[in-house]
Amino acid sequence: MNQILGMLDAYAYRSMVWEVAVERLEKVAPDEALIASGISQASKALQTLSSLNAPGPWLLGDQLTLADLHAAPIIGYFVKVTEGQSLLAEFPTIQAWWERISARASFARTEKTE
Repeated sequence: MNQILGMLDAYAYRSMVWEVAVERLEKVAPDEALIASGISQASKALQTLSSLNAPGPWLLGDQLTLADLHAAPIIGYFVKVTEGQSLLAEFPTIQAWWERISARASFARTEKTE
C-alpha cells in the first residue's frame, strides 16, 4: 500500500491532475507541450500501478484500502479529459478498477455538482 501511495504522490498526482486535467479544463490556451509531457508521465504511472495491482476487485486484492481511496480522486480528475479517458483505456485492469470505485455511492457523493 505504501508503495502505491508513494508512487501516486511522486509521479501520478502532478502529471494527471495539474499537467493534464487542470491544464486542459481550466486554461484558455492550454500548454500542449505540458499536457503531452503529463500524458507521458501518466502512462508510466498507470503502467506501474498495473504492475502493483493484486488480483481482486481492489488495487491490493479483496479489500478496499487507503491505496484505492487515494488513487480514486487522482484518476477521477484525469478522466475528466479525453486524453485521460483514452490513456486509462489502455490499462484494462485499472479501467475495471476505476469503474468499480467510481460506482461506489460514497465516491459518487464526492463529485462536484453544478
